[in-house]
Amino acid sequence: MKIGIDTNIFINLFESAEDLAKLRDAEFTIYTHPKCLWEMVKYIKTLELEDKYTEGVVMSFMKRNRILLVKDEAEKQEIHDFEEKCRKLEIDCHYPDSEIILAFKKEGVDKVYSQDVNFRKAAGLLGMKAERFEIGEKG
Repeated sequence: MKIGIDTNIFINLFESAEDLAKLRDAEFTIYTHPKCLWEMVKYIKTLELEDKYTEGVVMSFMKRNRILLVKDEAEKQEIHDFEEKCRKLEIDCHYPDSEIILAFKKEGVDKVYSQDVNFRKAAGLLGMKAERFEIGEKG
């Protein structure tokens, strides 16, 4: 099984060994999107921690924990059409979430974890299972 994680879940897994253990012990591959990687590095830099939290450190974290980046990028028209379909169904899905969800689908992701209800609903439109990830204490 292939699992997709959005930015918020990705950040949480980086910050919480307990939550990371929930996914690492399971028998599936975890995917995230390059935009999620970029957002995580950007977020970590706002914490005013030491500069050791660079993209390289995040990439090492991903490698150690078998978190892969999706490779497929959605076309501009495909993103537009998907966002329009979501709007018609009153799902607030916008860029970059729409691109991330489409890339997950192209990668063959079966299930996504997100705290964002609209992200989960939009993923469901493409036939992916979508669940809220139960977040524990950070630290």
